Amino acid sequence: MTTPIDGTAGNDVLTGTLGADLILGYAGNDRLVGLAGDDTLDGGAGTNQIDAGDGNDVIILDGTAVNGPLRSPATGIDGGAGIDTIRFAGAMSDFHIVQIAGGWLQIDDLVNGGRTLAVSVEHLKFTDTDVWLGTANAAPVVTGDVVALVTEGTGILLVDALANASDADAGTMLTVTDLTAMPDGVSFDSPTQSFVVDANAAAFDFLAAGEQLALRIDYAVTDGMAVTSASALVTLTGSNDSAQISGVQTGAVIEDGTQTATGQLVVQDADRGETGFIATTVAGIYGTLNLDAAGAWSYVLNNDALAVQALSAGQLVQEQLTINSLDGTAAQISLTVAGAADASLIVGTDGNNRLMGTKAGEHIYGLGGADRLNGGAGDDVLSGGAGADVFVFTGRFGHDVITDFEVNVAREVIDLSQMSGLHGYSDLRAHHMTEVDGSTVLSFGAHDITLQGVAMSSLTASDFLF
Repeated sequence: MTTPIDGTAGNDVLTGTLGADLILGYAGNDRLVGLAGDDTLDGGAGTNQIDAGDGNDVIILDGTAVNGPLRSPATGIDGGAGIDTIRFAGAMSDFHIVQIAGGWLQIDDLVNGGRTLAVSVEHLKFTDTDVWLGTANAAPVVTGDVVALVTEGTGILLVDALANASDADAGTMLTVTDLTAMPDGVSFDSPTQSFVVDANAAAFDFLAAGEQLALRIDYAVTDGMAVTSASALVTLTGSNDSAQISGVQTGAVIEDGTQTATGQLVVQDADRGETGFIATTVAGIYGTLNLDAAGAWSYVLNNDALAVQALSAGQLVQEQLTINSLDGTAAQISLTVAGAADASLIVGTDGNNRLMGTKAGEHIYGLGGADRLNGGAGDDVLSGGAGADVFVFTGRFGHDVITDFEVNVAREVIDLSQMSGLHGYSDLRAHHMTEVDGSTVLSFGAHDITLQGVAMSSLTASDFLF
């Protein structure tokens, strides 16, 4: 026979008998003590303390009670001896239950609010399921960080969040809880209990090839009762995102006319530290391209080159030179070279040649070997090429240019021995030699010889033959 014991709307202390009791606290902050027997205890509204005592007792949580301190340091419900049940007025998903120190359960009502602490309870009865706790719940065990590797651009990687988690209790289902904010490009898939790493996400585009990014995800593993901290560590290795190169990529030069073209390139690259160019100098057939790290380029026509002087008037040729951004992406700069009417060409071979001009102005190229070049009358351009060459001048020449004279090279000389009225190197330097824009000019009245790119200070008597 069950003995009913009823409280009031105030704060009651209700103590049962040694038999089976039905103790109802109603409103107020009540203390219910069941003593022996199989009792049913319902604290009702308020902050209640329930000590079920011996026997197989049922403690009712109807969604309104907030169970406060029972004894220090424990608080709430003490089931006591026997097989004790807490009966909930809701589904299991309406509550969050964890095991805390001392074997206590912390029960949070997610629908109505309120918290209950309970100990010595073996059975949790919800409206949709029953959970038997046994004598003690084993908390989940996590043996270390879940570790994964992935390369940028390789798609989706699933990382099992429970890979290193286990539980000694048979039949226990572990789940992830207490997820912290996840890095960009990472999400959580509840059905598989896995982290989803999208290696194609724009969030990782900034990584340069081979650069690594460590993604740490902190969370917890629960068996529905106890909670154990866990972490996943995903190392993502960057891959190269090709650069996009734009800007001025064309130019034009003219033989014996406009001999320089310039432009500015622009590079866009998502990879960190790769928005720039590899500074370089590229020698082409007709001229030379210089590119700086900021993308500014200039192309200078080698106007005296044989390939340039061989162009006929109005002839157009293309020169394409390759440059690279910092990540190796290539682009071409295309130059149009226009030919012009030229003086006659006199071209030697790779052997030792004696090349003589005429009364007209010529371009004389010695090419290889030790050559002897004499422009004769007219305004001539003389290029010795490889080897130690001799440039011969008599009294019959106009305004001549030597494009490649090498100072202090044995047997490479300027032969002025047939020039009348010239009295050695001292006379030459004192009365006939000047420097204009980095080139030495030898002047003899209406005639002159320009040593292109040769400074006066570099010349000595050994460079001349008198």
